[in-house]
Amino acid sequence: MDKISDYYTDSKNAALTKVSLSSVLARINAFSSGLKLSTKFMLLSAISLGTVALTSVASSLHTINHLQKVVSHIVRNSEHTKSQANSFARLEELLLEQEIHFERALRHLQVDLILRATPLATNANIASLSDHDGQKLAGLEYEQFNMLLKESDQISDILISRAKEQLKYLYDKKAIYLLADFVQFASSNDIYRQNFNRLTAQIWEQYSQGKLKDIAYSLSRLELVEDELTNSLEITREALYQYDNRVLQIGLSTLRNSILINRLGILWIFLGFVLGILITLYISILTTKPLNKLNRAMTKVVSGDLDLENEKLLSEAVSGSNEIVQLSSSFLVMVDGLKERNRLAAELNRYVDPRILEELANINSPLRLGARSEMTVGFLDIVNFTDMSNRLTPGSTVKLMNEFFDEMVAGLIGELAVIDKFIGDSIMSWWGPPFVENSTKSAMACRAMLDCLARLDSFNQRIPELLGFRKDVPQIKIRMGVATGIVLMGNIGSENRKDFTVTGDTVNLASRLEGICSHYCLNGVVDQQTHLGSADVINFREIDTLCVKGIESPITIYEPLGVIGKTEEWKLTLRECYAKVLMYYRQGDWALAKQKLDQCFTISPDDGPSKVLVERVDRLASSNLEEWDGISRFTTK
Repeated sequence: MDKISDYYTDSKNAALTKVSLSSVLARINAFSSGLKLSTKFMLLSAISLGTVALTSVASSLHTINHLQKVVSHIVRNSEHTKSQANSFARLEELLLEQEIHFERALRHLQVDLILRATPLATNANIASLSDHDGQKLAGLEYEQFNMLLKESDQISDILISRAKEQLKYLYDKKAIYLLADFVQFASSNDIYRQNFNRLTAQIWEQYSQGKLKDIAYSLSRLELVEDELTNSLEITREALYQYDNRVLQIGLSTLRNSILINRLGILWIFLGFVLGILITLYISILTTKPLNKLNRAMTKVVSGDLDLENEKLLSEAVSGSNEIVQLSSSFLVMVDGLKERNRLAAELNRYVDPRILEELANINSPLRLGARSEMTVGFLDIVNFTDMSNRLTPGSTVKLMNEFFDEMVAGLIGELAVIDKFIGDSIMSWWGPPFVENSTKSAMACRAMLDCLARLDSFNQRIPELLGFRKDVPQIKIRMGVATGIVLMGNIGSENRKDFTVTGDTVNLASRLEGICSHYCLNGVVDQQTHLGSADVINFREIDTLCVKGIESPITIYEPLGVIGKTEEWKLTLRECYAKVLMYYRQGDWALAKQKLDQCFTISPDDGPSKVLVERVDRLASSNLEEWDGISRFTTK
């Protein structure tokens, strides 16, 4: 139902914007047609040309009367459609609230628990399965449900009666058909609502009588009725939207015809009264000057430019008639509303990647239904965040975390990552089609990892300035795990709340690799698929072959050292030495492996992987293994 509310809100905003624009256009067209100018022209021409001028007066009065009727018709229909739209929106809100209250009532009664845990429950033990407080709360929720039921019945009756009353004043066949369709669909909604209300009452009675098997069947029927009601509401909303559009089309078409008639009248007057036309033209220029400014402002708004000088526009319009002042004020209110809508859209982009919104907006996008694709997934996590946060005040912790996330997200987005979510002190991100090229996703993830590590060094230097103290300043360390493989991508979640994300073994592996970093005292590791996809861009050091918990196949992990051509020389030397350690280690030659490890410590005394292998080689050398496959197995996450 959230989707329905969001969709209807968008449709309602679009419809109201069209109504506002149509109202503004109607007034501008009325002024440009010369309603008040024609009055001044008639006085001048009556003095100069007598009897013939009376004919032009009659023509102008006819045009004025016709335009007034047209404007009155448009305003009446606009008010009616706006009222119907508001009533329909309220009806949908009431239905949504009814569903929520009834679901809460069932939750308080623990119906799901009763049906799962005690399928053979009877009247005698229902009371033991649902506590007294839960039954009391459920009763309150059901009372609220019935109150909303009465209000929805009233609004539904008003909707249908208003529509039937409007049918008496329509003359356009298509509008009549569209409004008749709306009445028919609204009546169908009543049937579905009655079925929904009847089933809820039936479920409530069945619970009171202890008919649990009947409740399960009634709940399944209730879900079907809810789906039917939702579909019926969508069809009814579309019918109302089409009727609104038709009313606007009729009004604009009538206005265009009226303007055409008025212009023909002006042309006829011009042929007989050149002098009067010249005077009228002069007056028209003075009168329509502020309208032209408004017209240019509207052109800017249509092109998407909402940066208008509001105060200047109003001060220029005040020199015109009162109607122009009102028109300017209405127009500026509409522009402010559009600015607010754009601001909300920009705010939404802070929570959802704009590329995802654009993709989901495409009705033909396969991502709307979900898709399987090869992606590179990364997890970034702060080391010992709990200990660090316990040393700081809540305000300092929040400030530090926000600044830290700004730096890390900048590094990730710099390589076109999709920020999936923030999980406590962790960031989940991913790369892949259709947002980045399949051939570059692994390299982008590795470059993002290196960039985040570089940004972390400069960020740690700024922490004393951020927190405002110099002693016991915390230093942030991070771990990153990156894996590449097939994932399921799409909108995943409940009917009411969804999250566009990726899931699958690759996501689990990336999370496991982030945790593995702590074992080897590394800042980041990647799997073999990521290594293969970026080996022509990034220098790597092979760390180990292992099996992580939950994944049976052995995985070779690598440490990104730097971009090729920009990697420090000692890291490349350490890589060569460590590669020989791995060779002897996998062959089971513990003495040579130990000898090469000593060389590694000469290059980097604090190398984490070398420390791990020293301890492991000593343990294996004293264990007298008969079989050795060179694979380390982790039994914890």
